[in-house]
Amino acid sequence: SQTCNGGGIYTVSNVSVTSSQFRNNKASGMGGGLFVEAAAEFSDVELIANVALRGAGAYASAVALTNATISYNVAFL
Repeated sequence: SQTCNGGGIYTVSNVSVTSSQFRNNKASGMGGGLFVEAAAEFSDVELIANVALRGAGAYASAVALTNATISYNVAFL
């Protein structure tokens, strides 16, 4: 599916995500996989093959990534 921002997840609240995969998401704006406007922690996550205008894998203001795989994401800017 395709959204304006945050194809996989869009949040303006603090969030913690563990053992998740964000794959093949699309955003016409920013953050194909993730769009985060708050404090966020992601551990054991995969951001793979997401597409967006900016920040194909992730577009975030304050994010901590632990044991993350980020690959094959495409930004069209």
